[in-house]
Amino acid sequence: MNVQRGFENVREAIGWERDFMVHGQWDWDVRTAVDLSVALKDSKPVWLEDPLPVAYTDSWKRLVEESQVPICTGENLAKREGFLDFILHQGADILHADLRNTGGFLETKRIADIAHVFGMPMANHNTGSQVNTYASAQWAASIHDYIALETITGEGGWMDQVLVLDGPYIKDGYIQVTEKPGLGIELNPDVVRAHLASGETWWG
Repeated sequence: MNVQRGFENVREAIGWERDFMVHGQWDWDVRTAVDLSVALKDSKPVWLEDPLPVAYTDSWKRLVEESQVPICTGENLAKREGFLDFILHQGADILHADLRNTGGFLETKRIADIAHVFGMPMANHNTGSQVNTYASAQWAASIHDYIALETITGEGGWMDQVLVLDGPYIKDGYIQVTEKPGLGIELNPDVVRAHLASGETWWG
């Protein structure tokens, strides 16, 4: 089975009403990434993520120019300085910021404002708990051109119990941005206390 057929099988299995993304783990060269993009063309993933080594080089620009699918990167970049060359040289189609790495709300908003001038949308990398999911959703609501928020929560594990909530917080693939002050969250002390990292003590 060739690579193209493999991804076509994915598309056939999930249908066109669902999205999927492809991650490269920063391991490929330009030619391999371009060839993969050709194989992905008909199955239309939302993006091909992190196919090249993290730092900007002109190889990113070449890849964007030749790729058959959108190129996404950014989860390992820090502050405006980390994103600037990708924006100025159009070294990606979508910027994938992680609030924990990029400098928090204000600095990441500045990145998004610069990207907007160049017509580049944002998404959020997020492998954190409900707290980071809620923070990222609040941030996303503050910018102009936004695509998607990654999350590892929402599947019913203990990380979905970190916050005290009235009900499910992800509905039909969307998060309702709270109208409460700040992040609008309240920690569940029993769950947090039970899952402290080794050596940590409860601060409440």
